[in-house]
Amino acid sequence: GEKFDKQPQFIVDTGCGDGSLLIHIYEYVRTQTPRGRVLADYPLTMVGVDLNEDPRVTTAVNLSKNNIPHLVIPGDVGKPADIVQSLKKKKVDPTKTLHVRSFLDHDRPYIAATSPLSSASALFAMEQLSDFVHLDKEGKIISNTDVFGSLVQHFERWAAVLDVGFGLLVLEVMMLDVSTTRRFFNDNVSFPLDLVQ
Repeated sequence: GEKFDKQPQFIVDTGCGDGSLLIHIYEYVRTQTPRGRVLADYPLTMVGVDLNEDPRVTTAVNLSKNNIPHLVIPGDVGKPADIVQSLKKKKVDPTKTLHVRSFLDHDRPYIAATSPLSSASALFAMEQLSDFVHLDKEGKIISNTDVFGSLVQHFERWAAVLDVGFGLLVLEVMMLDVSTTRRFFNDNVSFPLDLVQ
């Protein structure tokens, strides 16, 4: 049989926006999975995290309208340890939590890496990101290795706090290579997002 007690009790969406992803996940679980038939016995609480108050309020309203059990807290995607501490204060057990995000990590504030990339990672960044130009707030170029190093350390910070539980599921939509973007130009949003992100 199903081991519902071994499944997440909490799903946390950092950068929750209007709560759409949380609603979609909850409704899918409720209507399309065996867990949905036993939610009264094995509840699932959706947790919205956002830096800004407006999205938190909108998420809370939308989850309430859909009768979805939820919590909403402030948090910054670049500070995962702070988010986990805030969740613990709200009795969200990290061992019973799945973190999800959609289209947020590429848009986080740039934090320069504190150590250089390994030679293999630096080579990867130079090869795979060669089609891209990254600029800081003043319009100065940030090297591809520095951008990739920042991303690596961003996920290292998340990995350090997600050593228990169900981990992190990230959806992203940008930075396809040029030939793939050209081939599927009318079927993806990578090109316009890459221009503004």
